[in-house]
This record gives sequence, structure tokens and C-alpha cells, in this order.
Amino acid sequence: MQIDALSQTLTPEERDHIDERKFVEAKFAARDLQGMLVPADEAARVKAARGQVAQQQQELQTRGIEAEIRKTLSDAFKNIAQGQKNTANSQETSVKTALELAQAGEPDGQQAEGSGTGKKAAG
Repeated sequence: MQIDALSQTLTPEERDHIDERKFVEAKFAARDLQGMLVPADEAARVKAARGQVAQQQQELQTRGIEAEIRKTLSDAFKNIAQGQKNTANSQETSVKTALELAQAGEPDGQQAEGSGTGKKAAG
């Protein structure tokens, strides 16, 4: 059972120097279970399939993140455009209001009282 203790204490760097198949064979041999192991080529196919599934899941996750980023950017641009439209409408309203106030102070196109030449109107 020393191999179990070794397995638990190996660092990833140490595992890089170990033949995985031989290590697994030794672990099973320690329990007299060598007959349970599948042939090496079958184990390689299973490992490759597992890697492919993991890669597909990673790609799906990446696509999901990309889609979320695109949506966030789209919403941000939409909000900026709406803000610019609101600002333009506000400015237009301010100009119209100022114009209406100026026109209200000058009935029939005459200058408002207190403006103009400084002379009083004859009356």
C-alpha cells in the first residue's frame, strides 16, 4: 500500500516523470487486480475521448462567454445611443421653450417693454 501513499504525495511535476500505465499497473498489482485493467490501446482511446469531451465543453463555455460579452457591448451601445437621443431631445425642447418665451414677451412682433432704444413709446 506504499504505492497509494506515493500516489497521494506526488506533485504534478513528479508525475511528469512517471509512466502512467506502469504506475496504474503497479497499483493494481499491489492488490492482485491486474486482470481488471483494459488493454493499453483501449485505455488510450478512452483517455482521448475524455479529452475531446473536455475540449468541447471548454469551447461551449468560451462561446457562451463570447455571446455574453457581445450582448453586454450591444446593450451598452444601445444605452449610449439612447442617452445621446435623450440629450438631443432635451436640447431641442430647451431651444423651443426659449424661443416660445422670447416670442411671448414680444406680442405682434414688437419689442418687449424696457428693451430697444431706451425711449418711451408715445401714448
